[in-house]
Amino acid sequence: MDDWTPTRLDRRTFLKLSAFAGGVVIAGLPLAACAPTASKALFEAQTGGVGMESTANHATWHVGEAKGFFAEEGIKNIITEFQGGPDVARGITEGGMHYAIPAVSPAVSAFMQGAPIRIIAGQWAAATTIAFAVKPDAAYKSLQELKGKKVGYSRPASLTHFFILKAISAAGLKPEDFNLVAVGGAAESRTALVTGVVDCSWATDAIAVQGTLDKSLRVLFWAHELVKEWQETVVAARPEFIKSNPDVLKRFLRAYQKTMDWQTNNLDEAANIWAQAVKIDQNVASQLMKAAPKSAFTTKLSVAGLKVAEESMREFKLIDKPVPWKELVDQSLLPKELQADLPA
Repeated sequence: MDDWTPTRLDRRTFLKLSAFAGGVVIAGLPLAACAPTASKALFEAQTGGVGMESTANHATWHVGEAKGFFAEEGIKNIITEFQGGPDVARGITEGGMHYAIPAVSPAVSAFMQGAPIRIIAGQWAAATTIAFAVKPDAAYKSLQELKGKKVGYSRPASLTHFFILKAISAAGLKPEDFNLVAVGGAAESRTALVTGVVDCSWATDAIAVQGTLDKSLRVLFWAHELVKEWQETVVAARPEFIKSNPDVLKRFLRAYQKTMDWQTNNLDEAANIWAQAVKIDQNVASQLMKAAPKSAFTTKLSVAGLKVAEESMREFKLIDKPVPWKELVDQSLLPKELQADLPA
């Protein structure tokens, strides 16, 4: 029996998660028909991230449940939607998450500030899930034309914050040339754009593509236009949970990798499962699934991607010293073939 197998959130944890997530706690994904084996007691895992229902990198959760891969390993994921990567990191360190999916930058920032967090695996190795958009009838054609205007990102030190800083630098501009506004999660970002609170804001890949099709927004630029090698998101947990529940984490990671392997060989069916689960157009889901490079679907960390993230974080003064990757990352839960040769 696992050390900690809760059947429900206690009030204190629920309030913490609700505060970090902006009040949005998504019901647990339904278990597939396949039941856990007798040797694998059911573990109800508190987990979450940003864009859990609107980015292609999180389709794996829905596909894994539908195909029974998580159930085979005795894992039931109870998902919380957070408004930004730093909130995800705090959900791990303070809010009762067993494991969760922050972007690299907030995980690094939290660790460098002394928070109890460790990266245990990769989750998505591509910069394909974030865009910045304007209203469809807006006159802006480039970032330069937005000088002096309000531009939205999710949270300070988040992935979207990183990418708007990256875009500003690539355009030869400075952050002070804009009024940068922390607007929150994907839904809040879209509302801020539509209601005119900001002139440009971030969008998940599904929202960006759907908005382009229904002409409710226009994409100004995609994150993948700014970086080629990239580790977008990771799986992270508290050191104490890693120590006390290594079997749970191994089971989760095994199911997650198995799901991603299945996805890459069954993109149309995976897109259909995702589209039905999150109620988006199947053509949008298929387009996004097929646009992702096959190399993105892995729990193996991208060393080149980690290096780019570190270089950029130092450039934008999000950190002021080298990242001790070998202290931050614990790959002991992954099979040898999925363990990366980390930067020194």
